[in-house]
Parts: sequence; structure tokens; C-alpha cells
Amino acid sequence: MKSKLLIPGLLCCLLMLLHTAAKALTDTTQLPVTHPSLLLTNAQVNAIKNDIQQGTWKQKAFQSLKKSADKFLEEKLEVPSRGGNWNDYYINPVTYNELKTGKLIGDYRWEHYDERTGQVFLGDLGNVTRDYDGVIISLIHDSWALGALETGIVFQLSGDLKYAGKARDILMAYAALYPTLPARNRRGTDKALSEQGRLHAQDLDDSKWLVDVVQSADLIWNTLTPHEQQVITDSLLLPAARFITTSAKPTIHNIQCWRIAAVGLTGLFTHDEKLIKYALIDSVSCFTSQVSRLFTKEGMILDLSPSYQFFALYPLIMMSQAIQNYGYPVDISSLKRLFTAPLMLSSPYFMLPPIHDSRSVNIRGEAYLYEWGYTQFKDTAFATLLKQYNRSVCRYTGTMFNGFSLIFGETNLPHVNTPLGLDQCVSYPDAGLTKLVTGTGADMLTCFVKYTPKIKRTHFHYAQLDFALLKGLDYISVMPENVNYASPLSVGYYKTSLAHNTYVLNEIVQNPTAGKCLATGTENGIPYAITETTTSDSVHLDRTIALLNKDLVLVVDAFQLNKFNDTTVFDMAYHQLGTWSKKSKGKKWTPPNKPGYQYIKDTYVNKKQTAFKLTTMLSSNKPVTVSGITTTPVDIITGYGLAYMKKDVPLSIFRFKVAKGILAYCISLTGEPVTLKTETIAGDDITNNAYRLTIEPANQPASRITLVINPHKKAIAGLEEPGKKPFVKQE
Repeated sequence: MKSKLLIPGLLCCLLMLLHTAAKALTDTTQLPVTHPSLLLTNAQVNAIKNDIQQGTWKQKAFQSLKKSADKFLEEKLEVPSRGGNWNDYYINPVTYNELKTGKLIGDYRWEHYDERTGQVFLGDLGNVTRDYDGVIISLIHDSWALGALETGIVFQLSGDLKYAGKARDILMAYAALYPTLPARNRRGTDKALSEQGRLHAQDLDDSKWLVDVVQSADLIWNTLTPHEQQVITDSLLLPAARFITTSAKPTIHNIQCWRIAAVGLTGLFTHDEKLIKYALIDSVSCFTSQVSRLFTKEGMILDLSPSYQFFALYPLIMMSQAIQNYGYPVDISSLKRLFTAPLMLSSPYFMLPPIHDSRSVNIRGEAYLYEWGYTQFKDTAFATLLKQYNRSVCRYTGTMFNGFSLIFGETNLPHVNTPLGLDQCVSYPDAGLTKLVTGTGADMLTCFVKYTPKIKRTHFHYAQLDFALLKGLDYISVMPENVNYASPLSVGYYKTSLAHNTYVLNEIVQNPTAGKCLATGTENGIPYAITETTTSDSVHLDRTIALLNKDLVLVVDAFQLNKFNDTTVFDMAYHQLGTWSKKSKGKKWTPPNKPGYQYIKDTYVNKKQTAFKLTTMLSSNKPVTVSGITTTPVDIITGYGLAYMKKDVPLSIFRFKVAKGILAYCISLTGEPVTLKTETIAGDDITNNAYRLTIEPANQPASRITLVINPHKKAIAGLEEPGKKPFVKQE
């Protein structure tokens, strides 16, 4: 009888604890009533003032911020009378090039031009995809929100009421405007739960805007009359936050991080229990759910896109700061891994490749976020990064405030003797990312390998076993990044498998498939990774990548098709920056009108090859040569894919018309070709084999390298520790 009562008793205690925690989180009677309390507290303001008065580098940082705020003081306050449009529509409807803003031709009407073609376009309010003026209007709304925040901060640090007055005027103008705006989304409809916005065409942008606005209100609240406080609260802050809670279905996503920041900050500021519950308690997608479920256990965002890692981290920082200032019982310690993971994954020059929908990221440009991270977690690795940029200058990313060094930064960083360790190989199996590094100084060679174990995320590109290669700060082999989501090129090329260094079966984008790392490590000074795709599209692929030295990379692909007939084609694509050193001697080749292929150009084919040497010339006029062999004849197609960093990318397609085979090639960063030989030494099928490779640089027989690649650890006679080592260098 006693054991039967035990479980209900424990459940009762647990429920009581949860009830107590939830009550603590929503007990608005315990909230502070002093202002400011969101971004800064009075104690923090006084500490910053003291640093400024003491003549530390924060004095320059404050002057930098004040200079920006002064521009808003001088600007006549004119608020557009309508909401804005999605910025991804700001493209030429024919070429899909991004547009530039030309001269003003009317009331919030401009000319918009394509600087590549010279074409000029006018906005069309009746067509959401051509409402170019609306894109600029969105930027104006965001700019005034930033202005309110900047002038609010400068008021707190200077005590000059003219800055508070400007922020007040901005808030009152939007309190008058907001109730007049209809709800609509970026597709031009007002369908419920469709990520609607009012000031913008989506709730993401409304949320970003509201984060700045509510923080600004908090900073100048004590200078407002009771009437002004009521108008701003009842006509702007509460309606905007409540609208966001109903604009879309909550989910685990970077956009939800911005929603909970906007709603949570407003809830704390106004003491609104429902808003606080949405942001901090609701289990589906609240603050703690985002931190625990949106990121892998190593700390990388599930989309694996470095750009979105930092984009999601920004609102989580803002929410965390307010949580602490208000004394809420929410543990934020798990945020530390969200800073650590991308930093330690980056190259020795702080670079992260454009994985999935990301752009290439230099973490130095995101260092301002680590100001808050170091102050919170005191990790010396963060301090080392902070020494890589000028902390006394407030920089801006579009219309996002990033003067974090001034408001969050520690004045004196510790002296650190221990190297950061970015020259070490790193593997994140839960995320499906591996970094290989070799060399020293400017000669450091870094390779990023992706083998995604989790699939079907919003910002994914279906390109298993993709890789990127950097020499110092310069990319050699590239992932394609992405363009404006409204552009047909996004889905038509950049997100296709052909745009990546991966396989394509029958000219069709890969089905969602999981990958895994079979082995990674360093053997006799050679870093390597062996990865494979699980069975999907009837394909099984093993890929080995090894950095043989600071100038030579080996890639070995062993594939087997479980479904094969006379019409089957299997393509392996490879993209290397530069320009082809000379035109192919093959025949002109016409690409099929299929996703990815339809956009490649200047294509030629050399049929039935078993050995090849391909060279591109980098912008530095240095050659990079790809030398390789196949175990079966292959058609080699060369051409150009769409632009990476505004330059078209040389593309090689190795087209197989067989059920199984091996493609092995070396990427020589000196331009010197190599000779490869391969032999199978164990196994019963192509993807269960072990094989020996010999790599001999041209005219350097003494530099010959012999390797045994044994992905599935077959027993091999005569090999040291047979069957235990997946990668062995032999003398």
C-alpha cells in the first residue's frame, strides 16, 4: 500500500513545485517598479558613467554612440503613414539582382535601380512583390526604432533631456500610427496565423522593431507625463506585443526567439501576466524551450547556419538581460554553449562557411555579442575574441543596435597566455559538422565537412557530405550560401544539390537524408574525416577528406546505387573559386532545364575519362589544380555556376553511368598536379571496401604518400592493428 501511495505523492510535490515556479514567474506584484530595468538598471548606468568619467576606452565608445544619436536629433521626425514590405522583394524582377535606392520622386516614393544593368523601376503598391517603396518604408520604421533606443541610452548616460525628448516624440508618433495599421503578411494577405505584421510585412520584423521600442520606453519612462505613459502603453506597447502572440503559431525557430524577446520584454515592462507566460512559461516555445531545443547539445543552431546562430542569439541576450534585471528565477547558464560552439568551430582566422542558408561569417563581426557573453560567463576564450576588434567604436549591422561594448563590456579584459585553440580539429557529431586544420600562420588550411544527422529544417540545403576549404582567409572550395528568399534563384539554384560539393542522382535534388561520421582524427600528422550518407535516393556514399599537408587536400568518394538502369546518371559536383585557366577541349554541352542545371553556363564535356587535371586561377593569380582518377570511365563537365560573393564559380560535374565506382582527387594549392593510384585491398562491395591510395606530386617522387582508407574497419592482413584504424598512412 505504501508503494502505491509513493508515486502520487511525488507527482503532487512536483506539481506543487511547478505551480510555485510558475506563480513566481507571473507574480507581477514582485516586479521592480523602477526604471530603467530592461536593458540597463540604475546601478549599471552609474557604473558605465563612472567608466566614461574615468577616461577609459568607454569614453570613446560613448562619443561614438552619441554621434549616431545626434543624427536622429537633427532629423525631422516624419513617420510613414503605412506599413512596410519584405526586404527580400527588393530585387530586379528579371535579373534578380538586388536593387539600389535612387532619387525621391514623391511622398515616400523613390526610383529603384539595378546598378549592374542600369534598369530603373518604380514601386507598385498593388503588387506585393513589386512594392519596392514599402521595403524602404520598413527600413525607415526600423531606423526610428533604433533612434529611439540610441537617444534613450544617451539620455541615461548624459542626463540631457533633449535626447529623452526625441525618444518620446518617436514613441508618441508610433502610438498614434500603430492602431491605424491593418494586419497583413509578406504574401499580401491577412490570413490568420500566417506570420502577419503591421509595421512590416511579417511578425519577425515587427518583433525586432518592438524590442528596440520597449527598451527605449523603459529608458525614458521617468521623463514622461502619466498621460504619455498611458498612451504609449495602451496604444502601442501592449497592442503590438499581443498582436505578435497571435500572428503565428509558436514554434522552435529563430523567429520565435525574436517573438519571445518582444513579448517578454513588453510583459515585464507592463507587468502583463499573459505576455510573461507566453515568453517565459509556455512549454512549447518559450525562452527555455528555445535555448534547449533550437540548438544541438554542442550549441549549434539546428539549421546549422552560422548567420542564424547569431541572429537568434541577439534576442536571447536581450531577454536574458531583462530576466536577470527583474530577478526572475530562470537559469541562463546554458546560453554559454551558444557562444562557445561557433567560436571553437571557426577557422584560425575566425571564419565560418556559408552552411545551408547562411552567408560566410567572420566572427570578429559578431564579437560585440561576446561582450555580454564574457561579462556573464567570464570565459577567457571570449576575452581573446574581444581583443580582435576596436571596442571603443559602436558599429551597426543594418538597423540593429550593437553598442554592446559600451553597455555590457568589461573595461579591463584579463591577460590570457593560453592560445585560443582554433588551429585544432573539432567535431560536433550532434550537429554533424567537423573542422580539419593543418599548417601554421598564414599557411593554415581549414576544411569544414557537413554530415547532417538531423533533417527537414527550414533553412536546410539538401547536400549531404558537402565541404568548404579555406587557405588562411581565402576560400578555395565553396558552399554556395543563398540569395534573397523571394528570388527564384534561391530554390532554383542555391538550395539545389548541384550548387554544392555533393552528389545528384538523375539530375534531381537529393531527398532529405541523414548522414554520419564514421571516423575522424589525425594519423601521422594528417587530419581526416570519413563520412557517409544513409540509404536515400537509392544512393550509398562514403566520403574521405584528408589534409595531406598545408597545400594538398585529398577527397575520395566511393558510391553504390541500389537502383540502377540504363537511364541512370550519377553526378558528383565540385565548386572551386577563380576562373578556368583555359577553355575545355571537349564538346559544348547543353545543361538540362532542371533545378540547378538550368542556371549553369559555358559548359563543355570530355567523355569517358579515367584521369584528369583541372585548374582554376584565383583572383590572386595563383593556380589551384585538381588532379584525380576514377575506377570507371566518367564524363567530366566543366562550366560556371551562379555567383558566390558576386563572382561566378567554376563548376566540375563528374557524371557516372554505372552502379558503383570511386572518384579520388587531390586539390593542390600550389597548382602542381599529382598522380594518384588506387587498389582495393579488402571488402565485397564498393562501399564496404578498404583501398590503398598512392599520391605522388609531379617531379617529386620522394614526396610520395601511401594511405590505406578503411571506412568500415575491415580486417587487412599485414596492416598494423588490422581492422581497428579507418585511416592509415604507410611509409
